[in-house]
Amino acid sequence: MNILLIEPPPLSKFGHPRVMGAIGTNKTDIASPPYGMMTISGILDKHGIPSLIVDANSERKSFNDIRELIIKEKAKMIVFSITIPTVFNDLLIAKIAKEVSKDILTVAIGPFAKYFHHKLLLENEFLDITVHSEDEPVILNIAKNNFNFKNILGISYRDQNGNIITNERQPDIENLDEMGFPSHNKISRTIYHDPTIQRTPFTMVMGTRGCYNNCTFCNQPYFWGKFRKRSIDHFIKELQWIIELKFKEIRFNDAGFTHDMEWADKLLDRMIAEKIDLTWGCEVRADKLNPKIIEKMKKAGCHSIHMGLETTDSEILKTIRKNITPAQIKEAVKNIKNAGMTAMVFFVLGLPGETKETMKTTIDFLKSLNADFITLGIATPMPGTDFYHYMKEKKLIKTYDWSKYDPMQKPVFDYPNLSGDEIYRTMFEGMRSFYLRPSYLVKRLKSIKTYHDFKTNLRGLISFIRQFLVTK
Repeated sequence: MNILLIEPPPLSKFGHPRVMGAIGTNKTDIASPPYGMMTISGILDKHGIPSLIVDANSERKSFNDIRELIIKEKAKMIVFSITIPTVFNDLLIAKIAKEVSKDILTVAIGPFAKYFHHKLLLENEFLDITVHSEDEPVILNIAKNNFNFKNILGISYRDQNGNIITNERQPDIENLDEMGFPSHNKISRTIYHDPTIQRTPFTMVMGTRGCYNNCTFCNQPYFWGKFRKRSIDHFIKELQWIIELKFKEIRFNDAGFTHDMEWADKLLDRMIAEKIDLTWGCEVRADKLNPKIIEKMKKAGCHSIHMGLETTDSEILKTIRKNITPAQIKEAVKNIKNAGMTAMVFFVLGLPGETKETMKTTIDFLKSLNADFITLGIATPMPGTDFYHYMKEKKLIKTYDWSKYDPMQKPVFDYPNLSGDEIYRTMFEGMRSFYLRPSYLVKRLKSIKTYHDFKTNLRGLISFIRQFLVTK
């Protein structure tokens, strides 16, 4: 296979979230399909160009495994993703490829490669190309041009004299239907799992790109640009193909499934009318949710809804442009639970304006919710976000050792009134205080109805113990 699309091996025994700009160490026992590589493979497939997806992260492959595969497949181009805390590990893919053959084209993608497209080339002689536009059309154009890349839009590269050349941006894909379907047929049916899924095998889908909101800490606006959506017909055809491939569950990776409520409503009507036999979960904004659409989502197969609040402090919420209130989250959780569905809420500690008091208020609030799951992470200034630029301008960042930019590690910053150590300690205390409550443990035991439920809860418990009780 001439083209290998590689998610690099993990650094942590917990693995890493590598889907669409996610960073850090997994908080629990999760393995998600390599959706970014699936969309690249899908657009290549549509144009008759073969490729091989290698998810070394979830499959726990070693770099020696990667080397052997490169040799076996006689690769001509290696495309690999980079995440912030794993950047130095990820770049070993390029080094190994060049050790096999200097003629192999090495291409780095992802938000980090997009932001530091010049710097990465300057500092890494094994790297040939960084992509600073949407990945799919750029990789397609390189492949269609027989790996001659100098005139390809959307890339930076090193010329024969060692100069770094940055070409103009590749325009964003206006019609997402033109991409074809992600390559669901090329991924494992057995290794992907998540505490909130109900059936296996499962895969990942996206009906939209981008986000209407512009939260200061999130790299979605930087990575995806403006909000776009696929046609209902095209998306339904993908779901039907997924069923033909014997998948039972999907996870919507959209920033917000109901961002465009009219689009979501029409899609749900079609899923119900077409009798799409897939169970699924998604992320939404609490202000884009109501009892009517929740009931329709449930009828269409949805069982799990995830939302972000981050903090309960009104000033912090205003600063980060969240445009969500605690009252909206509480109402949304109530409506989700009334519908008999699973509710998960995301929280973050350490955003600008955080104090000991605001952290305590947030943790008290999350324990008062009737949510089935919560996540509590450390605010991480990701390059490309307003949060990163603010922290850099205020000289609050202590290190640019990217391996430390992990929501599960100590913050890379201190505030004048709040240390990183205090934030980190509070994060662990918050996770323990939510999940180790007797009332919560009883609720989880009562939720076990099937062997799948038992297995999922057991894996989650073991992972939680390893992550939050044994290793810290």
